[in-house]
Amino acid sequence: MYLSEIFFGWQGEGLHAGAPQVFVRTAGCPLRCAYCDTPESLVKTPACAVHLAGEYDEREILTSPNPVTIHWTLLQVERLARRAGGVHSVSITGGEPLAQDHWTGELAGRLKQAGFSTYLETAGIYADRFARIASLFDIVAADVKIPSAAEERPRWKEHAAFLAAALPPRTFVKAVVNSRTSDEEIERAARLVAARSDAIPFFIQPASRSASAAAPDTAQMRRWAAIASAHLRRVHVAGQWHLPKQSAGAPFSAPSVA
Repeated sequence: MYLSEIFFGWQGEGLHAGAPQVFVRTAGCPLRCAYCDTPESLVKTPACAVHLAGEYDEREILTSPNPVTIHWTLLQVERLARRAGGVHSVSITGGEPLAQDHWTGELAGRLKQAGFSTYLETAGIYADRFARIASLFDIVAADVKIPSAAEERPRWKEHAAFLAAALPPRTFVKAVVNSRTSDEEIERAARLVAARSDAIPFFIQPASRSASAAAPDTAQMRRWAAIASAHLRRVHVAGQWHLPKQSAGAPFSAPSVA
């Protein structure tokens, strides 16, 4: 399995923002979204870094050449969870975990056997791969890629197929937007999700980084929330938050909104 990094942190997006997690970040992704905040994980990295002291702490890092084994990965997750005093869940994120669906499924199964709740973060484009392993995930955070923000080709059919394979009680959807996003795109995304279930939580998230577009303004966000709410019962407007990078030994400071 090709991994970029493993670390303890707090979930920064969506329905479980603020939950303590161990993150297993896969390496390799077929997409090149303009707002990607982990560009280093888009390709298969030569080694996996385990941040033993925390997500941004460079004092204690263990590295292992890729590909790594599932057994080794599970040992690192268990080590970090013990250090943290317990976690809400283990997030398998990316990159794109379903680009390595066989290994992702095997890891999820081993994590569940070890007593962990499993959390999948995915672009939501690999319906067939997901369907084979969907039962192994307790929580699924799926994207609907808005073309104007991602600057990728439209993926509406792929997202619809993915959601058809998902279990609504375990799933929520995130749509990242920027100032160029149109009302029509939000309407289409909301209808797509509602076609599976109008109870699926839907998060409209301003892009935390983009080289080509500004963040949307308040009027846009209010209008998009109203548009989505005409089709879905649980619409949220929520930014991404993360812990600020700190120098080694610096005191903990509160999360900041990105």
